[in-house]
Amino acid sequence: MKILWIGGWAISTNTLRSIVATAFPGVDHYCIHPYERFLESIEDYNPDIIVGYSLGASLLLMNDLSIYSKQYLVAPFFNIKDATWVSSTQLKYLLRWMKHDPISAINDFYERARLTIPKVNELPYSLTDLIWGIETLIKATEVSIYDDRYIFLGKQDPLINGSFFMKNVLNSVTCLDADHNLQKYLYLLPF
Repeated sequence: MKILWIGGWAISTNTLRSIVATAFPGVDHYCIHPYERFLESIEDYNPDIIVGYSLGASLLLMNDLSIYSKQYLVAPFFNIKDATWVSSTQLKYLLRWMKHDPISAINDFYERARLTIPKVNELPYSLTDLIWGIETLIKATEVSIYDDRYIFLGKQDPLINGSFFMKNVLNSVTCLDADHNLQKYLYLLPF
């Protein structure tokens, strides 16, 4: 089985691979960070399963990938009123901060998102791709979240309003004890 993981914003592929390989040993894991041409990576890998996490899940929802039947979206983030606890103003501030002191901005994000991964002293991937990710989230205000892919959400997520998705998305699965850490969702994935 070949699983392609599209990571969250500012999460390195090494960190992502470490998390998923521990949870699912004996599986071929391919990890990419979110970037503008991520669709080409999906075609190149031709995976059996695609899992998007956070920004990676949002990118999957923003694109029609219906040719891949097994897609799982974990903690997707959108700049949609009532769907998130983060405002457009906060995203724009983060974008400005990234241009001046990206390491501090990323570590502050990890803290506010309550991520349990280690803080960084170097960029997890290119500054261009990090900035593209924030700009994409700022623009993602009219995304259709009403489709047939499964969306996994955490009731304790400091970034996402899981209750909004529970009420508005038929195929959402809410984990009561999950926050924005990928590790909290892995046991829910059906593979």
